[in-house]
Amino acid sequence: ESENINKTDNKKTRLSIFYINDVHGQMPRMEQLTSASLAHDVFVKSNNIDGLKLSSGDILLGSNKNVNKTAVSFLNLNNINASTLGNHEFDDNASNLADHIKNSTTKFLGMNLNFPENNKHKLNNKIVKSTIEEVNGNKYGIIGIQPSSLSARVKNNSKLEGITVDDDEQTIKELQEEVSSLEKKGINKIILLSHSGKEMDQKIAKNVEGIDVILGGHSHDLIQGIKENENLFISKRNEPIIITQAGRDGKNFGVLDIVFDNNGKIINAKNEVKDTNNYPKNIIMQFIGNKFFGNPNVIGNISYIDKFPNNPLIEENPFASFIADAMKNELDCDIALINSGNLRGAFTEGEITSRDISSIVPFDNKVMTAYVSEKDLVDALYYLIFLASK
Repeated sequence: ESENINKTDNKKTRLSIFYINDVHGQMPRMEQLTSASLAHDVFVKSNNIDGLKLSSGDILLGSNKNVNKTAVSFLNLNNINASTLGNHEFDDNASNLADHIKNSTTKFLGMNLNFPENNKHKLNNKIVKSTIEEVNGNKYGIIGIQPSSLSARVKNNSKLEGITVDDDEQTIKELQEEVSSLEKKGINKIILLSHSGKEMDQKIAKNVEGIDVILGGHSHDLIQGIKENENLFISKRNEPIIITQAGRDGKNFGVLDIVFDNNGKIINAKNEVKDTNNYPKNIIMQFIGNKFFGNPNVIGNISYIDKFPNNPLIEENPFASFIADAMKNELDCDIALINSGNLRGAFTEGEITSRDISSIVPFDNKVMTAYVSEKDLVDALYYLIFLASK
C-alpha cells in the first residue's frame, strides 16, 4: 500500500475514486456524504488528477417513494458517474425504479440482469451492462453486477416483474466477455461495481482477467487498506486486482487512489475508508430532503447515546432496545420484539426529528399484539436462537 501518490511522473495515469455502497436510504448520512463528496472534488482538482465517483448499489431502500427520490437526487447532486443496482433498489418494484431513475444523470448498470420480452416498465432501456467514462482524456470502463440471490432478497418476486439474474458461474463467464469487449475498444483500465458480496468478489478476482478494481457491496464488509490475499489478488495475466467495500448505512465511504502504468496496470495504490461522521450535514442536500418530505418535526431530545455495535444484526443493540421500549410503552405490552433487519441507522445526541425515525426504521412494517403463553414464547425464542446458530 502506498502512503502517497507521486504527482511528478506525467507518463502514468493517476485516479482517485470516491466510492459508496449500501447507504440504504439514510437521509442524514446522505447530507454528510455530500460534504465528503465535495471535499473529494477539491482534492482531485488541487492534485490535478482524474476523479471518479462510483456506487455499488443499495442506495435506495424500501417502498417510500420520497426516500427513493431523495436517494436518486443525492446521486445526481454528487455527480456519481455510475451505480450498479442492489437488491434494495427493487424494494418498491421495477416499474417505480424505472420512474425514479428515468431522468438521472447517474448511469445505472446491470450486466447480469435478464429482462422479460414483454417488459412493460421499460427498465431495460434505463440499464446498461457497462459504461465508458472519460476523464482528462483517459478512458475508464465500468461494469455493474447484481447478486444471483436477488429474487430471495426482495420482499416478493412480483416486485421484480419478471426480471431475473444469472447464477454466479454464468455471471463470471459473461463478465469476462464484457471485459474483453471493453478491451477491444482500447479500454485498459476497468472497474467492476459489484453488489454480490465479498466472497463472490474474491471469486471474480481469481477467475476474470482484465479487471483492475472491484468496488463491492451487499455483504456490508468494511475493507480498510490493501492486504495481499485479502483484498489484493493477482490475476491470471499477472496483474493486481484490488477489492474494497465501505460497510453499510453510509457510516463510511472510501477513497481509492491509484497509479496506472501506460498499459493500464496498477503500479501503486492507497485505499482509505473514512468515517462519515467527520463531515457536516450539507445544506443543499437538506433542502432536497425537505422538498420531498417537508420540514421534519422535532419529536424529542436525546442527551446521551451508547456506542453503536459493530454488527447490529447479532450484537446487543441499545438503539433496538430503545425502539422496542417505545413499542412496549405505546402498546402497553409485557414484551416487545423487533426484527433487527428493520434497523438501518442510529440516533445522535440532540434533537430527534421525524426524518431521523424514518431513516432508522425505513420499512413500513406493521406492529401487532399477540397473546402467548410463557412456554410458547420461550420455545419460539429458543427455536430462533437455534436457527441463528446454524
